Amino acid sequence: HFLRGIGRIREGLTLDQARADMETVTSALAGEYPDTNTGSGAVVRPLHDMLVGSARSQLLILLASVGLVLLIACANVANMTLARSGARNRELAIRTAMGAGRGRILRQLLSENMFLAVVGGGLGVGLAYFSVAAFVRGWPTVLPRMQDVGVNGTVLLFSLGVSLFSGVLFGLAPALSSAGRSLNETLKAGGRGMAGDRTRRWIGGGLVVSEVGLAVVLLVGSGLLVRSFSALRSEDPGFVTENRLVFATPVSTPSFSSLEDVLAFQDVVRGYTHAVLGGLSALPGVESVGASSLMPLIGSDEIQGLFLEGSPVSGPQDDISALFFRVTPGYFESMGMPILAGRGLTEDDRAAGPPVVLVSESFSSRYYPGLNPLGERLRFGPSGDEPWVEIVGVVGDVQFFDLGQATIPQVYVPFEQRPTEDINFVLKASVPPTSLSEGVRRVIQEADPDQPVVGMRAGDDLIAASVTMPGFRTLLMTGFGLTALFLAVIGLYGVLAYSVSQRGKEIGVRMALGASRRSILGLVFREGGHLVGAGLLLGLLGALGVSRVLESMLFGVGARDAGVFAAVPLVLTAVAAVAMLVPARKASMVDPMENLGEE
Repeated sequence: HFLRGIGRIREGLTLDQARADMETVTSALAGEYPDTNTGSGAVVRPLHDMLVGSARSQLLILLASVGLVLLIACANVANMTLARSGARNRELAIRTAMGAGRGRILRQLLSENMFLAVVGGGLGVGLAYFSVAAFVRGWPTVLPRMQDVGVNGTVLLFSLGVSLFSGVLFGLAPALSSAGRSLNETLKAGGRGMAGDRTRRWIGGGLVVSEVGLAVVLLVGSGLLVRSFSALRSEDPGFVTENRLVFATPVSTPSFSSLEDVLAFQDVVRGYTHAVLGGLSALPGVESVGASSLMPLIGSDEIQGLFLEGSPVSGPQDDISALFFRVTPGYFESMGMPILAGRGLTEDDRAAGPPVVLVSESFSSRYYPGLNPLGERLRFGPSGDEPWVEIVGVVGDVQFFDLGQATIPQVYVPFEQRPTEDINFVLKASVPPTSLSEGVRRVIQEADPDQPVVGMRAGDDLIAASVTMPGFRTLLMTGFGLTALFLAVIGLYGVLAYSVSQRGKEIGVRMALGASRRSILGLVFREGGHLVGAGLLLGLLGALGVSRVLESMLFGVGARDAGVFAAVPLVLTAVAAVAMLVPARKASMVDPMENLGEE
């Protein structure tokens, strides 16, 4: 019940057919071995899914975030092109009057936008080249095959295509809006503005609303991930990481031809472990030292099937299992794990002594609900040849695979009674842990010159490594959110600035008729406020739906967290108010006499 197999599906068959075949096999086993296999089955999963894990869904979310940022940038390009085409109406009309055909005008606009798109795409690719290299160096294991990630020919072609498509679609189309206008009307209108200017303002305003809405979606998503990451970092792992040094020394396993060879190798492992523990304890600055077959938050595990004597939830047919630790007496003290009931391990728990075991708090509450497990017995595996082992203590739970995951029942047996070649050491130090690295290597060399030291790191690095992926996606999403906020604010500023420039005479008339500077300020702020308000409303509605997609990635925070949904509108409104201030002040400083005199 602890084995994992790998197989190749026969050509022409589907995964569902393979699952059905395995159900037939496991049903037959349950009929042949009812005491151990009733209710047990096999889980069949694609190998690709096991290798990639949750990376696919997380990358798709990041890709969607990049797409939203691209849409916001394209909306900005469209807004700027609208304003630019408005300023060039008369120029294009004159060119047409002088004989330039529609095709000539189109080629001119196309060449201008293609040039801007290629230059912008090139700058983006250059920035991406250095950014991707920095991400690979900083997070080399955050994604499967992260070392193979880079800017290659496929990425360059994709970037070129996106740049050209975005530049032509969002840059050229708005500029063509003036192509269908009457030449005579355009020349007569001169600089007085036209009804088309109002159309541009409406289009520009709609683009700003969409920018603000998309920015809200990204900001809410990044805000949820930031709060989740903060809660994850503050989660208690069940052990102390400060002033700890951990490393592994996996002993090479020889070939065994008899039981005597196995027993002899176990004696070698016991002697090696005892020598290393003694040498490490003698190092200056080491307060305690322990060893274990497993170390939390580093990935490897050992699952052991159990049979519990006298447990109200255990019977011969139950498939009970737990994480199986083989630890030395100093392990719990060195890890800072509390003994909640009974006792810990002592030097008397040797190979020849009575077999004992400690269980975790979750193990006790799950399999001995409302009872005291001390003195109860369990057996490892269903075989009657295995001895009964007495529970002598209960220890606190540890977060084993990842922070924030559900706690898995754990059992701890004396290393002396069940030695293994997989040995992880932990040191509790009164000095900076990394300062002990040379002394540690010297002790290992003295115990066995051929023995390697693997994965030496400070205890705090265990926590940092376990939250690498959440930290990576939080950093990227925060960057996307801030970029979206910046672009949306720039777009808002551009629309208001264009509106003020086009409505200069209207503002002059208002001021000549007695409008105060404060009322002009209010006029611009109201216009911008309407755009921001509409964008916030649409963005919050969109965020309510999108946040559900992030729900599986959140820890300690709900997908509709009120704090995040309240903070994002406040921050965006404050930043937008700053962006509106510049065009509003410009409008309020208009000289009505000078402006009306131009008419």
